[in-house]
Amino acid sequence: MALLEGLSFGTPTIYGNIPENEAVAQGLGNPFEVSNADSLANALKDVLSNYEIALETGQKAKEVVREKHDWRIIAGQYNDIYMNLAAG
Repeated sequence: MALLEGLSFGTPTIYGNIPENEAVAQGLGNPFEVSNADSLANALKDVLSNYEIALETGQKAKEVVREKHDWRIIAGQYNDIYMNLAAG
């Protein structure tokens, strides 16, 4: 959830490359190898040295998150499931 929230702001996002994050953020931010300080430093350097591209990627992320991960829609889907189960 924190990653989705970060991506939804449209700002450059750096994230750990665990499978759960990659499934959501691949191509929408800058991954780093978890538990690798050098990898994190390189991701930070990449964002700062290519800031205009990072901003464009951030805006793309914002659009994708709103389209595919809108919490109002997801909450409504969960509500429908729970209501169907309760009626069941």
